[in-house]
Amino acid sequence: MNGSGRLKSRLLLLSWAIALGIGVLVAVQLLESRSAVWQRASAANTNLVYTVSRLLEDAMHGADHALLHSVTMVETFGTNIQIANGASMRPGADPARLLFPSVPTGRYGIQLILDHTGAIVAASRPPPPGEWNFHDRDYFRIHEERADAGLHIGAPFISNYDGQPSIALSRRWNRPDGSFGGVVVQTLKLTVPHDLFSSFDLGPKGGITVFTSNGSVLSRYPYTSAQAAGATTMVQGLDRFLAGPNGSFIGGAAVDGAETLHVYRRLESFPLIVAMSQARDEILGEWQSNALRLAGATLMLMGACVFLALLAERRMMAQQQAATRAEQAERELRTIVDSLPVLVAYWDDRVINVMANIAHQRWIGKSPEHIRGRHAKDIFGDALYSNVEPFVKAALAGEPQRFECELADVTGRPRHAIVNYIPDHHDGRIKGFFVTVTDISERRAAEMALFEEKERFRVILESIRDGVITTDGEGHILYLNPAAATML
Repeated sequence: MNGSGRLKSRLLLLSWAIALGIGVLVAVQLLESRSAVWQRASAANTNLVYTVSRLLEDAMHGADHALLHSVTMVETFGTNIQIANGASMRPGADPARLLFPSVPTGRYGIQLILDHTGAIVAASRPPPPGEWNFHDRDYFRIHEERADAGLHIGAPFISNYDGQPSIALSRRWNRPDGSFGGVVVQTLKLTVPHDLFSSFDLGPKGGITVFTSNGSVLSRYPYTSAQAAGATTMVQGLDRFLAGPNGSFIGGAAVDGAETLHVYRRLESFPLIVAMSQARDEILGEWQSNALRLAGATLMLMGACVFLALLAERRMMAQQQAATRAEQAERELRTIVDSLPVLVAYWDDRVINVMANIAHQRWIGKSPEHIRGRHAKDIFGDALYSNVEPFVKAALAGEPQRFECELADVTGRPRHAIVNYIPDHHDGRIKGFFVTVTDISERRAAEMALFEEKERFRVILESIRDGVITTDGEGHILYLNPAAATML
């Protein structure tokens, strides 16, 4: 390389080094700041989910305490409690105060005590007019069939009592003999967790979802139109929320399928999960704006360094592409040659092997790597080489050769082959010759078998006493045996 070439190489390396150094430095700073922003958002959302889940767990404990109190009272005093007509369990006692002393009035709807038929035995508030029976409700069937169902949290529905989106919390109560006596059910207004969630600043694209361990959404803030109508909504990617008691991940496993940061926590005493979702662009929005401005300035600075490098790079790329094409062509040629069922090789003017395909491994038990660079006599032996040497000399004299010979394969089985020597002309001289060897053993065997079959047929025809004559379509005699000749 002359002095000018070395200078260009040094300038190319220097310009690339400066540009890459600037780019790496800025990229590291951006990644560190991005990681810090992301960690702060994750920590804030984790604290928020913990706060919400604790408040929700306290509310659920309060509701369950009220249910357990009502179950204890009805199992103790039986179904002779009649709240509707004002009868009491003992003189002077207020049955509503005894049955429902712990039911909050703001966050919950009506609480009902149902008998084994689904009919209302007692209610915390006067139920709507009409004959009501809840035997067909899912929570009633579950408690009727399973004595160990415990606290059951039902799917969202529109309450007939107050027309509010609600969920039903229920527990079973038993008769003194342990048999199914009925169900105590309490409705929870979904506007209560909605009001709780709205007290937090979640951002325009943030959301908090409360759902059961089977993926049924109980409450979500902001509300969706489906939830407001009391429709059942399922969480996507539920298995990711069930991976542990708490955690976080990035993905589209949300009610609306948007790619977000999800932080979740499972309630310790209830089969509920609280998940906080925040859109990726909302978390990184400000960082992305700053990163774009900084990246733009960096690219302008790098561009000045890279400009000179690009001039030299064009030539280098052209050379690299030419080398790549040559390598690709060589690989394709090797693939084609190795896929041929015949022996293909190239020998130079000294009969030194330059190329051989993989078929040599199957025929003579020697790999192309073992053959390459060696004389034909070393590969095939003196006897075989002396037989083909006249053809080799003729090929090196510029005369194509074609002949048949027998070759023993790696197992010692003789194979009949057709051999072609094709001279390689270059600038008026012979640089070497191509060799193809085609196995025709099966064809030769078929020809011999056909010949022997014809010979046996001829002997049979000539030995019988009946006359046999063969003609073509126009009646010309093609063959007649001795007996037919005698008759004629």
